[in-house]
Amino acid sequence: MKIKRIKWKDRMLDNDIKYGGFLSYRHLRIIAWFCLAIAQVSVILQLEAKLAPDTVRTVETWNNVISVFASLPIPLFLLANISTILHQRGAYKGLFIRYGVLAGGMYILANFVVFHFGFRTLLALDPEANWGTAAMFFGALLPALGKSGYVLNIFIDMLLIVLMFYFMNYVPNAKIFQGKRIILFRLMFILPVAYEVAGIVIKYMIGMGNFSIPSPVFFLLPSKPPLVLAAFITFIFALKISEIAFIRRHNNSKEAFEEHRQTKAHSLKISINLSIVFAIFATIDLILVIVLAITTAAGYIMQYPDITDAELELLVFYKLNVFEGIGVGGAIGLFIAIPLVLLFSYTKKHKNPNVDLLVPVAGILLIVIVLLEGTFQVVTLNMANFMQKMREALVEEEEGGGGTALALEIARLTSFVRNVRL
Repeated sequence: MKIKRIKWKDRMLDNDIKYGGFLSYRHLRIIAWFCLAIAQVSVILQLEAKLAPDTVRTVETWNNVISVFASLPIPLFLLANISTILHQRGAYKGLFIRYGVLAGGMYILANFVVFHFGFRTLLALDPEANWGTAAMFFGALLPALGKSGYVLNIFIDMLLIVLMFYFMNYVPNAKIFQGKRIILFRLMFILPVAYEVAGIVIKYMIGMGNFSIPSPVFFLLPSKPPLVLAAFITFIFALKISEIAFIRRHNNSKEAFEEHRQTKAHSLKISINLSIVFAIFATIDLILVIVLAITTAAGYIMQYPDITDAELELLVFYKLNVFEGIGVGGAIGLFIAIPLVLLFSYTKKHKNPNVDLLVPVAGILLIVIVLLEGTFQVVTLNMANFMQKMREALVEEEEGGGGTALALEIARLTSFVRNVRL
């Protein structure tokens, strides 16, 4: 007699599969923090390239290597975030507090570094410098660093992804959302998505030189590349559809789904589905980069028929640098994350959950050490060039009559491609 094989999507605890990934949410967070700290080295290298122009080629080579690490933290943090949500279903209050505190802490830390160290440096060079000048100065400096400048406060993204899950899955008690009117609550899913989209538009306009924003506002911008955002939104919807389908197959039993959700089969199915989603959107991202390069080159050739190959290459590189700043091409992290996803299980637990509180503290300290020590080493080794660059920027600020002129000058100084006049 042939035994009917039970599909993964219908497995329960008494007929669960044996395989379970050995990576947990904690492991993913540790790897993500380490990669995030390495990504900050790119900021130091960009400063080195501006103060010592003869190192530009070496810096660009190392930046290409570091960009791999810079693309990993967001997918890994988001995956760990999803794990926590799935593992502690309904415990949104704790998640809001955790990521709210982390986002707020990183925001305060970033502004402290800018105004304590940056402003005092400006003040030493120009006694008439003010807080507004410093805010615009660094508000233009960070976007000029490309995607590395945008991954300083990724906990804004963590908070937004929790909001997306909250509006998609939470069942509110308020009377206004009872019955069919719960659709009004579900539609609030649009709010965090709109914040993400607005951030992408703002970053694009900054990259194109349309305007600059002060650093305190800059630190509120989300970090997710557009295709990474699209991948996780797709996954959230797919997860919800899968839940609804399971409940319908099992006589509308939510209790059955809660049991199924704890199985290794469900965990592996999520890992496989997420890997497929990652592969699809990473491929789309790669195709998008190629299409943008081709269409940008074609546009310049039509606009400037006599353009040389060297000029065309530089102009295309500049435009792609702008797109890179908003995250186009940043979905490569999804490709790299796939092996980790397949080795990951959201059901894996740890005996001492208090260790989770130490992981972000250690991660933030590591980032601070990398940034402060790296900046100190670069500036002290290139003090003469540093002083000259700062004087040039401050002279431009005085002639332009405001922080905006200074911000634009710093944007040009911190990226050689901005010397191109479009």
